[in-house]
Amino acid sequence: MTSRISRKALFVGFLGCLVVLSLASRRSAHSSRLPSTALRSVVSPTPSDLEVVARQRIVIEPLPNPGVTVRLKNINTNETGTFEVGKDGAARPAQARDLAYFFRCRRTGRQMPIAPGVLVLLADVAQHWPTRVIEVVSGFRAPPYGAAHSKHFRGHAIDLRVRGVRTAKVRDYLWRGHHQVGVGHYPGENFVHMDWRPGEPDTAWTAADEAGTPEYHPRWAKKARHIRRSDPGQFSPALAAASPSVRAI
Repeated sequence: MTSRISRKALFVGFLGCLVVLSLASRRSAHSSRLPSTALRSVVSPTPSDLEVVARQRIVIEPLPNPGVTVRLKNINTNETGTFEVGKDGAARPAQARDLAYFFRCRRTGRQMPIAPGVLVLLADVAQHWPTRVIEVVSGFRAPPYGAAHSKHFRGHAIDLRVRGVRTAKVRDYLWRGHHQVGVGHYPGENFVHMDWRPGEPDTAWTAADEAGTPEYHPRWAKKARHIRRSDPGQFSPALAAASPSVRAI
């Protein structure tokens, strides 16, 4: 009786070993079929990490550049919106469409994408005053609603002010930090015009209102840039955003 039980136990144990070996073999075969490029990482690699990557063929995906949160209010329609704009003026397709609608011509309702160089200026203002709402006076304008050769006609200009901040301060900040731009100050109507003009000289002016005669090369422009005059290689985000093909326009 004892001999029969021992033989039966041995037989059951043998079958169990066969099952375990079969499962292990299947798992090994399944793992060998996994593509070597399935593993991804978003950490910043060190030189030693790169050697491991070269051996194991790991694909490393960099994190996207963080955008700047831009809070806007259109004073003509009372519409408000919060957008994410890259420091290089880039925006996701859905955001770009929303921005084109937000900055549409207030007289005709027509839309045009706002140029990346202008969005660089907008993002810079929003980043400098991160808790403030930017009030938009004018974005795209459809001809003939504007001065001849207006930058607004091409989506290259925005008129704005920053809530709670003197327009003179916004004016000086834009003029001091960027090139290939136009900055106009309209104290009578309390807004600043900013435009992107690739391949053209910087232009600054003051006028009481849009119907007034502009005074070019005002004293504030010279004073605002005086502290940077000794730095001819000053970095300009708006200039950096312009591709060589665009600058040639």
